[in-house]
Amino acid sequence: MPYPVACKPQAWSAGCAFLLLQSTLGLRIDAWERRLSFNRATPPPWLERLEIRGLRVRDARIDLCITRGRFGAAAIEVIDKEKEIEVVGHK
Repeated sequence: MPYPVACKPQAWSAGCAFLLLQSTLGLRIDAWERRLSFNRATPPPWLERLEIRGLRVRDARIDLCITRGRFGAAAIEVIDKEKEIEVVGHK
């Protein structure tokens, strides 16, 4: 007998992509301070560029582009934002 809901996404699996992105980039979001902090924001070796669009932080919104550079460095570019958001990068 087939299990009727086995193919439906569940909450823990739907959140997995966001947790993976957070852990890969060392991303911390402080909603009260409207601050994004990146600790080791380098995308994986197989990914040259990563765009994050429409990220909501409290009542603000931001679009980012993270580009992998040489020697493990990364560039974080703010493409667009609504309201003030602080973006902090750490090595």
